[in-house]
Order: sequence, then C-alpha cells, then structure tokens
Amino acid sequence: MVPPKNATPTTNATPKEYSRLHEEDTQHENKEIDPTWRPDDEDTYDGLELTPIRKAANELAREEHGYITFDPAIPQSKELKDYIRIFGNGKEQSRKPAKRHELRHRDQTVIIYTDGSYKDDGDKGPRTGTGIWFGENDPRNRSIRIPGDDQLNQIGEMAAILYILQQISPYTPLKIRTDSQYVIDSLTMNFENWEKIGYIGIKNAELIKAIIARLREQGAETMFQWVKGHSGVHGNEMADKLAGEGANKENPDGIDLTVKENFNLEGAQLSEITQAIAYRAILDRKDEPKRNGTTEMLDITRYATEANFKFTPNDERIWKSTMSKDIRRPIRTFLWKSLHRAYKVGKYWANIPEWEHREKCHACGDPEESLEHILLECEEPGRKIIWDLAESLWKKKVDKWPDLKNIGSILACTMADFQDSQGQKIPGAGRMYKILITESAHMIWRLRNQRMNEGDREKWPTETEIGNKWIAQMNLRLDLDRSMTNKRFESKAIPKNKVLQTWKHTLMNEQDLPEDWTKVCGVLVGSERLCAEERIQTGHDPP
Repeated sequence: MVPPKNATPTTNATPKEYSRLHEEDTQHENKEIDPTWRPDDEDTYDGLELTPIRKAANELAREEHGYITFDPAIPQSKELKDYIRIFGNGKEQSRKPAKRHELRHRDQTVIIYTDGSYKDDGDKGPRTGTGIWFGENDPRNRSIRIPGDDQLNQIGEMAAILYILQQISPYTPLKIRTDSQYVIDSLTMNFENWEKIGYIGIKNAELIKAIIARLREQGAETMFQWVKGHSGVHGNEMADKLAGEGANKENPDGIDLTVKENFNLEGAQLSEITQAIAYRAILDRKDEPKRNGTTEMLDITRYATEANFKFTPNDERIWKSTMSKDIRRPIRTFLWKSLHRAYKVGKYWANIPEWEHREKCHACGDPEESLEHILLECEEPGRKIIWDLAESLWKKKVDKWPDLKNIGSILACTMADFQDSQGQKIPGAGRMYKILITESAHMIWRLRNQRMNEGDREKWPTETEIGNKWIAQMNLRLDLDRSMTNKRFESKAIPKNKVLQTWKHTLMNEQDLPEDWTKVCGVLVGSERLCAEERIQTGHDPP
C-alpha cells in the first residue's frame, strides 16, 4: 500500500490509520476540483422538474385558466453551438452549478393574490404600486410603491412576484393568483426563448431575470393562476386595494434585483442570434447622442400635458402617442419631425450665408419663423380661420376649449383626456380632440409650405377657400372613420361604438340621423361656416 501524501516515512501508522489519512487526502483533492466535475456531488431527484405529462397538463391549464406549474429545469443541449454565448457582460461565468434548495421538509401550500396599480394625477407624476394579499389581517400583506423612471402596471405585477419569492421560505409551495396574463405567460412560457436571446429587446428584462433565478432556486413547487380582475374575487379585490395604497405612498420602496452568480446566465445563445437581434444588441450597448432640440421639445410637451390634462408622461409615452392609429400616417411623420425639431425653419437658417433672411417670418417681419410661430402666431391668412373653426366644432362636444399656449400644447393633444364635472371620462372626447388638433395643425403647416413655394400672392387661397378646405378635410376624416368600421378590415377595423362616440354632437342635422349612421352615406360634420357659404352660393338655407 502506498502511503498517503500527508504520511511521513517515519510514521509508525497502522493500516487503519493509513486508510483514514488516505480518505482525508482524497476529500481534500475533491474540494479543489470544479464543483461541476465532482464525482461525489451528484444531484438528488426532487421531482420539481416537469415531465412531458406535466407539461401537457400545463397547456390544458393555460386554456382553462387553471394552475400552471413553473418548470425550474435549466435546458440542456448535446450541441456545442448551444453553449457559445455572445453579448455578455465580459465577466467570467460562475463555475458553481445552479442547484436549487434541497427539499428537506415541505411547508404548507400558501395561496397569494397579487395586483398592480398605475396612477398619474398630474400632481405627483406617474406612480406604480403593487399589492400582495395573503389573507385577512395577515401581517405579510404588503403595499409597495415601485421606484425608478419606468412606471407601468406590468412592472408592479412583476415586482410583487419577486417580493414574494424573496420573503417566503424556499420550501413553501406557492400558488400565486394574478389578473395579469402578461406575468403568467412571461414566467411560464416566454422566458425560455428570451433566455436564449439574452433578453435582448425585452422590456423589464432585469426584473424578469431576477424572478426566474429565484423560481429556479426554490425547493418547492410554484404555480400561477389567472383570475379575472374586478370580477368579485375577494383576494383580487384586496390585492387591488393594497396596490392602490402602494401607488399613493409618499416614498418608493427598494427592489432587490440581484441574481446569484450561479443562476445568472449572461449573453445570448449564438445559434439563436439573427441579424435583427444582433443589431438591437449593438444599439442597446451604444450610447445614443442626445439632441438638445429633442430634449427641449419633449420637456415642453410634458409640461403642456401636465397643464392641460393633469398628468406627466415620460418620454416613451410621448413618443408612443405620436404613433397612434387614430392619426393619419402623414401627420404621424409631421409630429415625429416636430418633436425632433427636424424642420428647416427659423434658427436653422441663421448661420447659412445668403439664406439668413429665411430665419424671419416673411409675413410678420421681425419674429423668428419657428414652428410655434407658424402654427400659433403668424398673421398670414389661414391660421386663425382654421383654429376658429376647430374651436367652434369642439364646443359642440365639450364646453371648454383647451388653451393652446405653445407648440407643446399641440403635441400634447395625442395624450388628451377629458372628464366631466363629476370626474367621469367623456366618451370619445380624447380621440376627437386628437383628430381635430392634428388635422388642423397639419393643414396650417401645409398652407405655409404652399405659400413659400408659390411666390404669386394672387394665387394664394382665400379665407373662404381655406375654411372650405378645412371642412372638406374633416369630412374626409369622418368618412374614413365610417368606412373603417367595416369588418372586412378585420384586425384593422375600428369598433363602431368608438366612431359613434368620437363624432357625437359634431354632425350636421345629427338629430335626424339614425342611431347607427356609420352605414349612411353623406354624413357631414356640422359647421356654421359651411352653412354660411352654402347660403351665399345657393341663395337659400341648406336642407
């Protein structure tokens, strides 16, 4: 028998002592081996990973809104290409195996309700709260206010799940009931594909990664079930109440997004990368230069929204609002360029030799011809007529006409929200205002361009022609809405009730129209100016 390393030649050890020393030496050497390759460190089967039968049961539960079980298994592959990952953080990955807690004992199953709440009353800005309800008078019930700039209901729903996993024993089987299908789909289905692409382009990625890591670490089952919100489910109603309290908290709570190294899978799987995903990853890592003009316009729009509609949108919401399907494509482009200050007007010409004169408004003389001046201040024919007509039509629907103080007031129209004296939302008012303001502003801009291109003042449109152009444009917009209610447009079709509410109280001879006038040809917007023009042209009142 060969003596072990730690035995000296002069040792008078017995064979039994040699055996003990050899065993200690072997254990010491095993500890120096990477945990992945230790022969005595095998996993014990705990029955938490889903079998094909249990996965099929999950699919059935998804259809019937039953309990869906989270699968903590970490995907394994026999292909080397599936282990090559790019777009990581540049740090060496942990060599420790991602092992979940061993099932030493099983606690009693706990049913928990979660909900999120988003509020933006203008005074405190956008706030998101989350509610976690275990039961009546349970000390574990929580109201949490979400920190950070991204304030969305979905984040509140996700944060509730993370908080539960961080606070409850990992040996406790959980049944989490939520009214967010987004949360359930993300945590039981979509995350597998997101993980393959390194969560590139996925919103709330850090939050989702932290939750998945915690779920995989659990030593007991975690199940999710969808419940219909505001349908009388007591637990959901209580969670909703707690979420509202969370959104109203004075200070936000902290959320721990740390992930253990051995559960933190960095980068994207090379075999799953497409050109589009790679391009998005490169953009995400590249610092976008900030345009001063864009930043200023976003702030102006934000403050105008707060002044007119009593809430403060973030940049993302402002950009999204300009892409609303309620706005025609050419006008969406107009709004996008306006927010970027991309139009060549005003100060753009100040430092261009021989073109400095274009900085000033040729009609008003001294003032800079900024976009705000063109749309709200210029004395050229057309601007005042169009806004007067727009205000007249609007007051048929809502008594108060919002004050258009600056360019931000126009850009903020895409986020309009109107309420009556009882605080109830006026159906269709926001959409009507959005259409009215964007169509009017775009027409003023086009008239300005027409005048710039047509040097002969005699060929400029008269006030009567401008008024009739505006009325004709609004009638075309009405006709477009009416046509888009047809079901042949399938997913692009506009709900009939939405169109009826939008144009309610703004139509000519509306009292004589059928309740559903969307299939009636010749429906026109009501306009006193159009009626006056018809009297001049025909010599009698219109029918």
